[in-house]
Amino acid sequence: MNTKKALLMAALPALCFVGCSGKSSPTAPGAFVDTFSLRTTMVNTSGSATIVNVDVFIDGAFEAFSCPGTYIDTLYASDGSVLGYTCSAPGVATVAVNAAGQVTTGSHTLRFQMTQATDLSAATYTVMAFTLTVHDAAGRLVKTLNLPAQTASLAIGQDISYVIDI
Repeated sequence: MNTKKALLMAALPALCFVGCSGKSSPTAPGAFVDTFSLRTTMVNTSGSATIVNVDVFIDGAFEAFSCPGTYIDTLYASDGSVLGYTCSAPGVATVAVNAAGQVTTGSHTLRFQMTQATDLSAATYTVMAFTLTVHDAAGRLVKTLNLPAQTASLAIGQDISYVIDI
């Protein structure tokens, strides 16, 4: 092996450690991780008590659900491993949806998905206007997004989506 190749082989792991150690370069898109939080409600516009659970996703990653903790039931496989969770709450016409988690800078898709309802047929729901706040690691406010109410006809598995830029 010649000297140039030997130096390159020695430098490559060091460069990867600096650039690939989980701390993104400041010039890379989404390099900085911030925290977000939001509080809103989803409403059945007819007033019918059909909402059991609404899940919140950012870019397809689960962030939160609306099911009250006392109604969360764990689903187990025959070997005792956890398969998932279900919500046994009674249906309501209005449900609080609160979410918080990590987010990077850039464009994201925020979804409010109807995951459980008392009726399998579609109904009209509204995610009420809300504010999404973003804070940096030091707790300083980075961005405030005031998002409008949106209404859609949803069956189980369908969602109301927002495209947001952080």
